[in-house]
Amino acid sequence: MIYIDILTYEFADISENTANLPLDWPYQSKHVYDSTQLIEDNWVRLTEQGYEDYITDVDRVARYNTALAYSTNSRTLRISSIIDDSFSTLPIDKIDFRRHLKEGIYLNKVVVMLKNGRPSYCTYEYDGTTYVRIRFEFTHNSFNLVTNKKTWLGFYNANGDVLHEYILTDETTDLSTLYGLQKSVNERYQARSYVFDEIKSYVNAVILQAYTQQGKSYEEVLAAGGNFWKDYSAEISSWCHIGGTSIISDKISTETKYEFLDLPSGYSDMTLREWIINRITY
Repeated sequence: MIYIDILTYEFADISENTANLPLDWPYQSKHVYDSTQLIEDNWVRLTEQGYEDYITDVDRVARYNTALAYSTNSRTLRISSIIDDSFSTLPIDKIDFRRHLKEGIYLNKVVVMLKNGRPSYCTYEYDGTTYVRIRFEFTHNSFNLVTNKKTWLGFYNANGDVLHEYILTDETTDLSTLYGLQKSVNERYQARSYVFDEIKSYVNAVILQAYTQQGKSYEEVLAAGGNFWKDYSAEISSWCHIGGTSIISDKISTETKYEFLDLPSGYSDMTLREWIINRITY
């Protein structure tokens, strides 16, 4: 009788299983013609029929095929399907995903911001599929002034993962120079201004929704919001320029003039007042 000895991936070096195949799948196999031959450590001896049953087991084959497909997809970049043929041979880090696309394809940019007003990353999508990610990495000092900013390019594979990133920019700001210090101070001003633009639009939306449901006119809504922003314009300007939560929180936490501040914000059981303070605290 002929036998087949197998060694599964459980006992193979991890470098030999880059596809992450099931640990019980045969890594090596060999025919044995003498049943008295010694079985090596970690090997399993099967009859020919037993081996056939082993490698055709429905559950084992399904797990094998799933792992193999995932491995194949991990090496297949989505962007390759929309790159114009004339640029298809370029190294992946040399592809300009805005200019090298097939005719008629334009990617839509979606930006995800951090709470402090800096960008976290942005993705580029087309027809419901995400192809590219640009990720931002900031290093800052104790005053939250940027000393270094890196930008990373990543392409999504067919599994929806970004496995490799390519650095696009690596910019260091010397805060010991007036130019560098001014540049970083301006970055914080722009970021805080973005935060408060977001706050304003959200607060206005909450006021509009709540007051119109109460039967108030649009003019009454405008008056309430307009007076509030006018009363807080100096504090907002100071916060945008120099930061410091207390500039706004000290005043708004005891504010009694604007009843809408106690409306539900829609976030984690916070009132609008609490949400504003939370939004400027980071």
